[in-house]
Amino acid sequence: MNAWRNLKLELQREAEEIFYISGEVIVVTSDDDTDTKLIVVSRTNSLKITYVVDKDVIRWETQREYAFERIPEPAGSLAKTLITKVRR
Repeated sequence: MNAWRNLKLELQREAEEIFYISGEVIVVTSDDDTDTKLIVVSRTNSLKITYVVDKDVIRWETQREYAFERIPEPAGSLAKTLITKVRR
């Protein structure tokens, strides 16, 4: 679960950095009370991320695609990859 917390922090940092550099707003928010789902939203796209606790992976999905991924250490590279999916 620590890797999941790190990924959430990295997603928020990446969204803030994009805002400071370009003014583009990307919102990273929780989807439910269980703390295992996030929604990442830009002006034109959205991304749902679900932490699958028993397998220790995430499932991400957009309107066109989805995948399962392990959370690397550090989680910054995955956060950048996921953010690019909402910036297209």
